[in-house]
Amino acid sequence: MSNPYADWYLSEEKRILAEQAASEVDGMVERALRCPHCAHMAGVVYEDAKGHFTTKCMKCKQVFTVNFEHFRRPRFGTHPWISLDILLAYNDNALTA
Repeated sequence: MSNPYADWYLSEEKRILAEQAASEVDGMVERALRCPHCAHMAGVVYEDAKGHFTTKCMKCKQVFTVNFEHFRRPRFGTHPWISLDILLAYNDNALTA
């Protein structure tokens, strides 16, 4: 471990879990979590994040809550301007052509 002060803070089990968590996010898509008040970078959100998270901006000291569902990128067919009828008609035309 590179931090000499971490030995008194983390048990061996917690250190192993922290290293395992760090290796699990390798290759995942990450997005910047920015403060809605001052746009300062408040953290990083990975693609598998779910639920709500409350944090405090280190720059403006405002506390804000983030819903990670808002960070998900829409996939094909989930756009509000594409209705289910249009998708079904497109699929029917593709199958008969």
